[in-house]
Amino acid sequence: MAAFPPRPGTRLEFYRLPLSPSPMPLLFPCQIARPLPRHTERADARRLRYAPAAHNDTVGVAVVVNGLSRAARQYFAAGGLGVLIGDGALNYGTERIAKLYYNWAAMPHLTLGLNYQYVVHPAYNRDRGPVSILGLRVHADF
Repeated sequence: MAAFPPRPGTRLEFYRLPLSPSPMPLLFPCQIARPLPRHTERADARRLRYAPAAHNDTVGVAVVVNGLSRAARQYFAAGGLGVLIGDGALNYGTERIAKLYYNWAAMPHLTLGLNYQYVVHPAYNRDRGPVSILGLRVHADF
């Protein structure tokens, strides 16, 4: 069984074991971790990944709730700016994200992915959103 390194946030992920000869996927929990960035008070995520019998294609759903620490909320409410956050006095709200994605293994070393995200209170601002984001991802191994 492979080891999976922890990632920021709390994640419960399910993966298909490659050794399963059956056309039905074998799902198992592999990771729960919670190291948070210093300005983050709360980051909860749940992700389910499903690998159909067709090669290495995957379909996934994720739900994430992010929040800021008290110090960060005060800083941004006072007009502070960050790389992605801050446009005056922040009207704070937890950021909530729902994501649906499909990754297609076009070739052994090339994966194309399509994803849709629905974000409520983007950048922790209740005055913004909700917003829909459609993304295309290309992943190549060399």
